[in-house]
Amino acid sequence: MLRFRDESDLLGQLVPGRDGLIIQDGTHRATFLPQVWEQTQDPREFMKHLKLKAGLAENHWSANFRA
Repeated sequence: MLRFRDESDLLGQLVPGRDGLIIQDGTHRATFLPQVWEQTQDPREFMKHLKLKAGLAENHWSANFRA
């Protein structure tokens, strides 16, 4: 589990091409493997699509967000 203050902090920790990510907020959960970086090198786009996969809005953020 990563430790982060906010979404910007989390995005700053992601290394395109290397990191996969699991996110969870309540019952919403999704996973991207490192290969997804082949489709985008932008951490914001990576996170946006991962949130949508989890059934969350692309701009979703809450105090319960886990990665």
